[in-house]
Amino acid sequence: MNLQQQERQRVTDNLSQISQLSTRAPTIIPQQQESLPFISYTTENVDRQQKQQEENERKQKLMAEARKLMVPTQESEIKSQLRQLGQPVTYFGESAVDRRQRLRTLLTEHLMQYGRLPQFFKQQNNHNMGNLENEYFLYEGIEQLRAARIEIAKLSLHNAALRVEKQRLRRLTVDALLEDQEVLDEMQKVNHFAIQMSQFGDSSGISRSTISPNQKYLATAGGSGECKLWDIENASLKSSFLGHLTKCHSIAFHPQSLLTLSSQSFANVATASADLSIRLWTLDLDQVEVENLGMLQKSIVLKGHEDRINKVIFHQDGKRLISMGFDKTWRLWDIETQTELMVQTGHSRAIYSGTLHPDGSLLFTGDLGGFGMAWDLRIGKGILPFVGHVKGILASDFSMNGYHIATGGDDNFIRVWDIRRRNVIEKIPAHIKLVSDLKFQPIYSKFLISASYDGNIKFWNSRDWSLHSVYEIQDTKHTSVCITDDIKTMITTGLDRKFVIWQ
Repeated sequence: MNLQQQERQRVTDNLSQISQLSTRAPTIIPQQQESLPFISYTTENVDRQQKQQEENERKQKLMAEARKLMVPTQESEIKSQLRQLGQPVTYFGESAVDRRQRLRTLLTEHLMQYGRLPQFFKQQNNHNMGNLENEYFLYEGIEQLRAARIEIAKLSLHNAALRVEKQRLRRLTVDALLEDQEVLDEMQKVNHFAIQMSQFGDSSGISRSTISPNQKYLATAGGSGECKLWDIENASLKSSFLGHLTKCHSIAFHPQSLLTLSSQSFANVATASADLSIRLWTLDLDQVEVENLGMLQKSIVLKGHEDRINKVIFHQDGKRLISMGFDKTWRLWDIETQTELMVQTGHSRAIYSGTLHPDGSLLFTGDLGGFGMAWDLRIGKGILPFVGHVKGILASDFSMNGYHIATGGDDNFIRVWDIRRRNVIEKIPAHIKLVSDLKFQPIYSKFLISASYDGNIKFWNSRDWSLHSVYEIQDTKHTSVCITDDIKTMITTGLDRKFVIWQ
């Protein structure tokens, strides 16, 4: 075979091999498909991760639900639910708190295991929540408290009817455009106050003062524990109230003291002290005078507060007394029987300030945390919270219009609230130090007086709450201010042991 034939044979063989490879090419495809199981394995991983994520989310939801479990607090309900879970009602040495925690743990485990709470727990919880919608948490009171509330309700409704009728007649007879001018005319009377005299009233600072219902006398409560009665005309000592062991924080006259109330009645004057006692005093000015002490009065003691007492107020009916103190409670007392009718909790800090609505229906209390509350004395319920002061509420007073209340505090602000709107209507940066006392003008409330530790006494227009007049006594920390009904005499007290009479 020559070379040409050999070369032709080699080419033919190569073409034959290529042809065989091309015919076997489809058999390669199954070999390429051997990699597909790897892709399927990756998909299974994704599904498993997704299921794991869903399971985690489910557990998180169950844990959130477990944290919100409303476990009962009554011992009988706790034991009943433990019994229904097939658990021992109690273990040896187990306290009520531990038993309740054990029930919570068992319910949580049941929820995590089965994804739901026991059927009996759902039914009881829904039943209890339905009851709570219309349930009040009330203190059990004595029978005298019910009678007192009925009397207060009758008096307040009568007073409210008179007040509303007076306001209606005023709207019919007085042009609204002239009201501003009336306020300005009234405030002209306070433009020319000047110090007439001053007097040392106590061996320590004077805490509070108040003017008697007949407008002739001033009563002061002192840091020494001694309270005194002074003649406003000449600042002379008329009588002393000796009995408290330490600082007196408040003093109040009975609404009919020195008028129709007998001088021998123990309800003429009430005082409150840091010795945890309230004293009710006679006010007989015809007794034999004791040298340097005036005439001493007799007293009876009311006890119940567990910490110092900051404030006492006579109710308008003259039969009840209200006190409030550092034990975070205010209390209602029956003067005639010297009985504690009720103890009201609700504040988280010491109650320092309080004032009564002019109708006698509502009581405002303010605490050292800056929280205030209006209480309805006819039903014993807190009806309106006052939130706004950033420090303690130290002073408060209701306007005679029945819907404005002014509060002052350790934040140096005066806030004026409208209880109809249930909100503050004016924020006044009144002083550069704490506001110690507030008083609306008696009878008409056409202006507001504020006293402060900055030494200033300020008068505010009750129409627009603008500043009208300022009176200053330097280096004096004023503790109280009061003014007579005829607006001719103003009296201030301070920590410098003196009271000052302004005319």
